[in-house]
Amino acid sequence: MASRLKSLATMAQSAAASDLVVKSSSAVAFETTAALRRQYVASSLNAMPARVDAASAEWASIKSKVMERSFTVGEAVTGVVAGVELYACYIVGRVMGGRTIEQEL
Repeated sequence: MASRLKSLATMAQSAAASDLVVKSSSAVAFETTAALRRQYVASSLNAMPARVDAASAEWASIKSKVMERSFTVGEAVTGVVAGVELYACYIVGRVMGGRTIEQEL
């Protein structure tokens, strides 16, 4: 664990010394990175229709497999594991939200 902390400290120092890091938190620094933020948002929005189309195609594929009952045991196990993971994340979120684990189980 100590070696990981040292490596994280080394990474933080090298990142702070990098030319990519804007050194001040002034308005100039904010304006310097404004173009990058706009580029990131525009790129993300531009990719959104392709992502929605891919998700729609995947959902249609899953739906047809379930309706026809033409899925393999491996696919079924993968789905069950994914469902258990989602439920576990839900429980962790509820516990972190202020409840105790006894109330959830």
